[in-house]
Amino acid sequence: MTINTAKATGRRTLRFESFDAVLADAERLVNGPCHTVGNWTVGQNLDHLARTVRISFDGPHILAPWFARVFVAPFLKKNFITKSMGSGFQFTKEMAAFRPDDNATAAASLDELRQQYGRLSRETPTEPHPFFGKLAHDEWVGMQLRHAELHLSFLIPDAA
Repeated sequence: MTINTAKATGRRTLRFESFDAVLADAERLVNGPCHTVGNWTVGQNLDHLARTVRISFDGPHILAPWFARVFVAPFLKKNFITKSMGSGFQFTKEMAAFRPDDNATAAASLDELRQQYGRLSRETPTEPHPFFGKLAHDEWVGMQLRHAELHLSFLIPDAA
């Protein structure tokens, strides 16, 4: 059964200030027992987070409709970088590259996320953001931290 993630209950409230903090939480989820209150496994969530960073450097180049980029994005950009992201986003078929691998393993996805965060720590992405266009390095970092908060909030560590 597919969960409507916009209405999912039991999520964690997270606030990450660094990629090290994200990776520490991800390692805890990979190594300990946990369950999800969303639709994706630990491996799929981590794979998706790694993909979004990799795509920001290597493509594919995907853009939201022009009217959204011109008339909506300027009013939302600061919130996406500084505030929690809402859940329930639905991928379009053009966004298939952002979908996680159905068979993504937690350990391999964590390794890939570690590599991609390392890359983002050293470099500024070359691709424009699909919705916000060209971003400064600190804006990319803020957006990826908020994105990690969203996805990892669906993963709940079980009591030991």
